[in-house]
Formats: sequence, C-alpha cells, structure tokens
Amino acid sequence: MSITVTVVSNTSLAGVVVSIVWLVLTGRLVPRAQIEDLVKDRDLWKEAYWRTQAVNDAQTEQLRALMKVADTTNSLLKSIPPAASAGEAEHETSV
Repeated sequence: MSITVTVVSNTSLAGVVVSIVWLVLTGRLVPRAQIEDLVKDRDLWKEAYWRTQAVNDAQTEQLRALMKVADTTNSLLKSIPPAASAGEAEHETSV
C-alpha cells in the first residue's frame, strides 16, 4: 500500500509542478513585479491621454473664439463698399 500512496502523491506533485511550469511558459502566471510595472505603465498612459484631451479641449475653445473674431472681421469687410477706380473718382469730383 505504501508504494501506491507514494506513486499517487508523487504523481500529484509532478502534476502540480508540470501545471505551474505550463502556466509560467504560457504567460498565465507572472511575477507580481511585472504586474505592478504593467499597472504603472497603464496609469501613465491614462494620465497622458487625459492631459492630451485637456489640451485638445483648450485648443478647441481657442479656435472657436478665433472663429468668432474672424467671422466678425469678415462681416465688417464685406459691409464696406468697394472703392471706385482712379478714373471714376476723378470723373465724379469734376462734375
């Protein structure tokens, strides 16, 4: 009986070792330090993304303000009548 118990317990231990090796080789079991590095990298990328979004929002608001100024200037310039040519200006002043 003791031989059977030894074989079963050794098989179980071998199975556990093989399972752990398989998990490590397939990348399903990784060290905690590696996970912590991945989490830090993820957090840095998230922070960079939100900063970029904030900058983009600020630029969008600035462009909206500049477009209002440009539209006002365009309307003002369109409201000014065109200038007469030099020959027409002399003709009108002599009459």
